Amino acid sequence: MVPEEWPIAPPAVRADNPARRAGRGRLPVVRQDFFLDPAKRLTEQERALMTAMLADLVGTIADELGASLTASMGAANDEDGHQLLLQLSAAGQLDHQELISLLLRRADEERITTAMRARSGGHPAFLQALVADSDASIAGAAMGLILARGARRDRLGQPRLQFDDLPANLAADLAYRIAAALRSRLVPPLSTDQADRQLAAAIR
Repeated sequence: MVPEEWPIAPPAVRADNPARRAGRGRLPVVRQDFFLDPAKRLTEQERALMTAMLADLVGTIADELGASLTASMGAANDEDGHQLLLQLSAAGQLDHQELISLLLRRADEERITTAMRARSGGHPAFLQALVADSDASIAGAAMGLILARGARRDRLGQPRLQFDDLPANLAADLAYRIAAALRSRLVPPLSTDQADRQLAAAIR
C-alpha cells in the first residue's frame, strides 16, 4: 500500500460480509442511516481510516496492559486490535464523543494532507522550501509540522492516533474499558480477584 492510498476496511466490518444480518433486525439502524444528510455522512474512506486508527489504538493499549501482567494472555497478532474493537463496539464501549471527535479530526487532517500532496505533485519540496524560509517563525512551524506528522504515522506510513494524543480523562477511561474486555482472557487460569488486581495495577 502506497502512502497516498486510503486503508481498506478490515474483513470483519466489510459491508459485503456474507454473514451480515438481513431483514427486520436491521430496520432501526437502517431507518436512521437512510435519512442522514449525505453531506454529513462518513465516506467509506473516512470510515475505513477511523476504524483502522481505532483498532490500532485499542490494540496498542491492550498490548501495554498485557505487558504489565504476570499472567499471559497468549501471543498477540495483528487481528487482536480488530477483535477487541468489535467486542467493545458491540458492548457500546467506544461510543465516546471525545474519542470519535479525535478520530474524525485525524481523518480530516489526512484528507487535507492527501489533497495538498496531490496538488504539489507528491514531492516534499513544498515543506522543505518553507523550512528554508528566511522568516524564522515560518521555518520553525514547517519543521514542527514535519516532525509532528512523522510521529503520527505507523511503520507503514499510515496515520494513527496515539495514546499520548488522548486527554488524560479519556485515556484513563479507555484503558479501563479495554482492561474490562481483556478480563475474560485471564479468568481462568487466574481467579476473578487475581485478574482484577493485576488489571488494576496494569492500568495504573
